[in-house]
Amino acid sequence: MKVLVISDTHGAVRRLREIFAREQHYACCIFLGDGERDLAPYFPRPGVTLLAVRGNNDRPSSLPLILTAEVGGKKLFLTHGKGLHCKRDLSELCEIAHYAKADIALFGHTHLPLQAHDNGMLIFNPGSVYGPRNNRDSARRVGDYAVLEITPLGVTWTPKQVE
Repeated sequence: MKVLVISDTHGAVRRLREIFAREQHYACCIFLGDGERDLAPYFPRPGVTLLAVRGNNDRPSSLPLILTAEVGGKKLFLTHGKGLHCKRDLSELCEIAHYAKADIALFGHTHLPLQAHDNGMLIFNPGSVYGPRNNRDSARRVGDYAVLEITPLGVTWTPKQVE
């Protein structure tokens, strides 16, 4: 199962449009917050399940702060990450995701792509479609997103970029 994973669009609708034009044949789109309104033109989308959580800049919003879902036979834990202090470290995220018995934890907020693992659980951050958060990352003038593939043989995480 192909899953498109995006986060932190912050109004970068041109980049978002490019991602949706580029990526085809995915069964699920995961949005990890900060740019909920940016998705409105694209969903609902026939044949695609949208799983979305609220980011700290998505106000007002009816989206949940945390969501667990079964996708492709794996239990996913989704959150934006601000309330779990993911910029500082991943300990709170890991603790809650393990408690939820997640196979994979996904979060955004930091604007930086990440692949990690903790006691058998995979941890992913797709980065930010918007791009760098501030001048310290100014060399990165591209946006980030990822494709998650879940098959009976395992899980593949493919980071991607969009200009």
